[in-house]
Amino acid sequence: MRGFGTTATKDDTGSLGIPFDDKGLRALLEQLQANVFLATPDLRLVYANTSALNAFGAIAEDVHKTFGVGLNDLLGGSIHRFHRDPARIERVLASAPMPHRASFGFGRTTLDTRINRVTGPNGALLGYVVVWEDQTRRKELEDALLDAVEQMQNTDGAFSGSSAALAASAAIAAEQANAVAAATEELTVTLAEVTRASSVAVSTAASVSHAATEATDLVAELTRAGSDVGEMVRLIESIAQQTNLLALNATIEAARAGDAGRGFAVVAAEVKELSNSTRSGTEQIARLTERLATLSAEVGLALGGIADGIAQISEQQHTIASAMEEQGAATNEITRSIAHVAAATTDSSEQAAAVTAAVAEVAAHATQSAAQIRRLLEG
Repeated sequence: MRGFGTTATKDDTGSLGIPFDDKGLRALLEQLQANVFLATPDLRLVYANTSALNAFGAIAEDVHKTFGVGLNDLLGGSIHRFHRDPARIERVLASAPMPHRASFGFGRTTLDTRINRVTGPNGALLGYVVVWEDQTRRKELEDALLDAVEQMQNTDGAFSGSSAALAASAAIAAEQANAVAAATEELTVTLAEVTRASSVAVSTAASVSHAATEATDLVAELTRAGSDVGEMVRLIESIAQQTNLLALNATIEAARAGDAGRGFAVVAAEVKELSNSTRSGTEQIARLTERLATLSAEVGLALGGIADGIAQISEQQHTIASAMEEQGAATNEITRSIAHVAAATTDSSEQAAAVTAAVAEVAAHATQSAAQIRRLLEG
């Protein structure tokens, strides 16, 4: 290990009992469970312990691909082969507080390094000790962890938004379900009123139909009475004709009797006049009776049509009333179903709100975890 050939004195070893000559220092470095490089003041790598060589072998492919340096030509070359700005590195090593820590990556590899100056008793620079660690796997895990946390935050945000939207939709659905339930209840009341009105109409139609039937019977009775009146009129007309005949015969006989039959002739004339008046009256009564019979027949037909129409209306009202009862039962069932839906929607809204709160809490924990991870990584 040229450049590090000073031999430690007894005062240098103190009570440790370790001889700090080349052989003792090499044995010490080989026992370290750390990757150690030694560099001369002009930054040439002159030593790598076994741990460092083994670790370098694991990243040799990336090193060779990036810097063109292989395991066989690692020692003896400048560390500037691994730097893009050698002048800056020299300034850092000359003035920066020690140990100087630096992390850098290339290819798939990430290294964490700590550099210390090595000086002699008079303060002269003897070289540099570089302790480094392959952080590739750790960096991959850290990046994966941070990505997972970030994805969880993004997912929490999206899920929180979806939960909030679900809660809002559930609230709207609950409000609409309640509105539909109220409208259905009003419809139920209306159907009940219509059902009652239909029942009243059926009852009224039945009463009117019965009254129309009775009126038809009365008209039929009136027609029969008119027929009887006609018979009586014809009888009176027959009697009037006979009376007129008798009056004519009495007049003829009174004329034959001369003055003795004059008074009888006056009576016969008056009987004849009365007979003619009776005949005229009976003719008018006959015409009226015939007209009454015609009107009674027409009224009977009209009442029969009314009765038939009322019977049809009554049947239709029965059908409507039955349909209304069925519709009322269906509406009641719909009302109960909508009430259940409204209650379930309200529960869904409350659960969605709880999920939103839980997601917000998870998102807060994720943010705190991400911050803690970053602090740990930066520390």
